[in-house]
Amino acid sequence: MLKNIEKILIQGNLRYQSKIIQETEKIKVEESFPRYPILILTCMDPRIDVYRIFQLNPGDAFVLRNAGNQYTQDVFRSILIAIYEYDVKYIIILGHLDCGMTKVKLNILKNKLHILNGKHVSQYGLNLIKEMREFFKPFIDELRNVKNQIETFQKLREIPEDVKITGMLYDVNTGWIFEHNKFKTFIFIENFMKVYKEALQKKNFELVDFLESKDEKFVGSGSLEQEIEESKSNDPKSKSIEKENRNEKKNEIESYKTIDLDLTDVYDLKEGNYQKAIDSISIPKVRIPKIYHRKVKIYIPNIQKKKINQVR
Repeated sequence: MLKNIEKILIQGNLRYQSKIIQETEKIKVEESFPRYPILILTCMDPRIDVYRIFQLNPGDAFVLRNAGNQYTQDVFRSILIAIYEYDVKYIIILGHLDCGMTKVKLNILKNKLHILNGKHVSQYGLNLIKEMREFFKPFIDELRNVKNQIETFQKLREIPEDVKITGMLYDVNTGWIFEHNKFKTFIFIENFMKVYKEALQKKNFELVDFLESKDEKFVGSGSLEQEIEESKSNDPKSKSIEKENRNEKKNEIESYKTIDLDLTDVYDLKEGNYQKAIDSISIPKVRIPKIYHRKVKIYIPNIQKKKINQVR
């Protein structure tokens, strides 16, 4: 596997280039970047794809990553450049549930770092574990860690007062983002996990409301779509079906609001045991509106390779 890593990456780049040729991918970036005055500090966990989570495009925002989305001197250096050179006004500490930094065991890590083990002498003398703790910065509470990072950045005199610093929590098992005001009243992650099911249920209702408000925007504004909609509006049968669909959707949403939530269970975050909570949640069945689009023909050039006579 390790021998093929470079090959896998290069083949991925070839697929990317083929999509550029077919115009299914674009590399155009706004002349002025970032598009939004935002910097997101998040974890290096590969399950976190900031651009997919927030549906951002390249050039939209600055993204910094390290183990545990924590303050370091190098992170601070990058943030100051973002603020004073690119006029960033928002710093978001994006933590996540099931973070690997909560599972780091310094005693085990010390044994793996055999080069340092028993040989490294510092200002702490032979107390290598204490120095490792300050260097690697493990923690046991993802929610508390986000709050600590916010407090750390807010105390830095070099960051102007007009720069807003806030936090978010990402659930790697569901894809949901929890805003700071959704968890800032909780002291520890265990408190938040007690209402985890209720928080997910509220998010699902938010999705239903979002899709309802965006129904008309899902359909394009081209002439073909307008003709289809106009023909439907003149058809009495279509009007009747549309009315039935609206009533059906309304009844479905009302039924979601009567779900009885059992919030007595506490889910152990340290073990990453979210599946029990997720399986017990009734996720609304959202009716996605149909999208009409024109047929698009894609021209793929036929590339012929010339035969080269071998010289012997």
